[in-house]
Amino acid sequence: MIGAGIALLVALALAIQPSRKAVTNRFLAAALACLGLDLLNHLVQVRLANPSFIFLAQIGYLVGFLYGPFFYFYTKGLTEPDFRPTSRLVWHLIPFLCAAAVVADLRTVETIRAVFGSRTDQVFQSAQQLQQWIYGLLIYRVYRKHRKRIANHFSDTNHIDLKWARNLSLAIVILGSLAFLNSASNRTLLPNLYFGASLLTLYIAYFGFTQPKIYAFEEEATALPKKEHGSLAKSSLPQIKLESKAAEIRKLMQTQKPYLEGNLTLAKLARLARIPAHDLSLVINREIGKNFFDFVNEYRVRDAKKRLREKEVNILEVAFDVGFNSKSTFYSAFKRFENCTPLQFRERSLGATGQLEPSPT
Repeated sequence: MIGAGIALLVALALAIQPSRKAVTNRFLAAALACLGLDLLNHLVQVRLANPSFIFLAQIGYLVGFLYGPFFYFYTKGLTEPDFRPTSRLVWHLIPFLCAAAVVADLRTVETIRAVFGSRTDQVFQSAQQLQQWIYGLLIYRVYRKHRKRIANHFSDTNHIDLKWARNLSLAIVILGSLAFLNSASNRTLLPNLYFGASLLTLYIAYFGFTQPKIYAFEEEATALPKKEHGSLAKSSLPQIKLESKAAEIRKLMQTQKPYLEGNLTLAKLARLARIPAHDLSLVINREIGKNFFDFVNEYRVRDAKKRLREKEVNILEVAFDVGFNSKSTFYSAFKRFENCTPLQFRERSLGATGQLEPSPT
């Protein structure tokens, strides 16, 4: 009951909340409303078992086909800067529309009940669970594409990497599996299912309210295509031009040190280098052989190494001074490039007399 109430209240709050993510939030509100109605339906059916509430069973046959697509639309809206609701989204609602057509025709419902008897509910639930597994995988696929996209456009992905969306896809698959096992085991897993759904509701509610708009400051950039760059043959830059641009970008990074800005993005660096963002992305990806995230953070780690050798300074201060916005991101990047932590690197840099070794030329 608590989970259903939370889901419905959060859905209402998201639907009426003014936000730059208003359209995206409404998809999340719709998903949570469906989840809340589904929880309420199961609760009433199990606790009351009253024929007067048979209409709730029909609602249960329907809403279970909706929150998978709505969660998927929400994830797409967050991760794709050019996502807009279109008529193509209706294709995702075909299972729901088919179920609605069946439920609306009482004779069809009676026929199904005559064929499957007490297993009618299980038939609908199995179809819903199969759909939930599919959408769990689709959400994970969107998450993987998103991770690749932001690595090519942002130097700090700490608050926009959507790891929670990956966890959401996993939770949908797990809850779908529990629901399937529950229907096959005479509802013995029902308490665990309710508890899991309630936790999922709280988890989604928290991130739904706190997740920032990912491309809020990148909408002017020309380097945000849905698809990644193709081969060099499709580039307007010849190979010789790519090599010279790569040299220019490396020189700019060494002299002007734009990597010291914690919120450096591909669009900002492109404006500084005075080349189109798409071309800059191509130079970094194809000629230098890195994504933007690794390209910038490698310069930050190099600078951090120099500072750690030169004097005894606080490691966290070094992280912020070279452009990292969090300790975890700094340690993760440092370990990826140096195979050790900043503290281990500093200890290795100490000479036999306890003095720091000079920086290598």
